[in-house]
Amino acid sequence: MNAAVVRRINAERHTHRKAPLVPSRVLRLSAQAKARELARSGELEHGFRWWRLVERFAGRRFARIGENIACGQQTPSEVVSAWMASPEHRANILGDYTHVGAGRADRDGRIYWVNHFGKV
Repeated sequence: MNAAVVRRINAERHTHRKAPLVPSRVLRLSAQAKARELARSGELEHGFRWWRLVERFAGRRFARIGENIACGQQTPSEVVSAWMASPEHRANILGDYTHVGAGRADRDGRIYWVNHFGKV
């Protein structure tokens, strides 16, 4: 599912004549850790210093990072469509990034989705 989210994001970037984002193991690991934390807490918030997850997995490799989170969508297509309908999330998807990682976790049938974006 995480790879499907990245494919959908890159399809949106292609539609808007943006270069595709390179899947990043580091960003996938940090996004997955964040998704698990959201599912554990049952909260949907950017808080708990999400950028520290990226630093923990990557050090200071990325010059710029961004995050999209969502909850409740059932498919990669649904979540990327929801993000594209939100100006802030759309800005990350179409933004000046080079890499991306996706995470997903479930809690009581609710799906938590996370994308971490990075620019080297």
